[in-house]
Amino acid sequence: MPIFILKLFPRDFFNLLMKERESIPDEPLLTLRQKLNRGMLLGLILFPDSSVLKSKVLPNCLKRPRYVYSPPNATVNHLREFIIARASVEADFRAKDEFKVEFATVLCEKNEVNLRISPNTEDTPGLSNQQKGELVLKVKCGRSPFVNKKSSRRDTLIFLKHPFQALEKNTTVKSIATNSRVLGRPLKIVFRLVPLV
Repeated sequence: MPIFILKLFPRDFFNLLMKERESIPDEPLLTLRQKLNRGMLLGLILFPDSSVLKSKVLPNCLKRPRYVYSPPNATVNHLREFIIARASVEADFRAKDEFKVEFATVLCEKNEVNLRISPNTEDTPGLSNQQKGELVLKVKCGRSPFVNKKSSRRDTLIFLKHPFQALEKNTTVKSIATNSRVLGRPLKIVFRLVPLV
């Protein structure tokens, strides 16, 4: 606001506003899109693992994907704290000390997968012609219960390493993004909660 308009307000208000203005750094205010384009923030989608979806102990708020904006220097430990904090706030999750949160990266994502099933174990995968007794099964991504019908065509199957390979807690989001094979989209990370025994 121009200063001559501010003079119309009470003196206390004017002094308080000018004091706040002095504390604002000289850096330009950036929009969210500008921060994403400049690499100041990264878009993440945190997907629950199938073990989380099947669990009857964990609250429903942990069974849905979360879209998060994160600074590149945030670590896996920060993401763990975020998951636990959201569960505590949304579902009053009190058993947070009984579980360990682990994260893994997504290898790739597809809308449809062809599975080649053969009774012979010596067959090499990658043969173009279908042999006798062989079955090719097409698996398409089903509609997610968490999205509406218009955006359900964007659902994808995500693939992980098996067995679940947890990321180190000091791994930064930036290093995960640079090693990711899925480019041009938000970074997808899968989490699971493992009971502490």
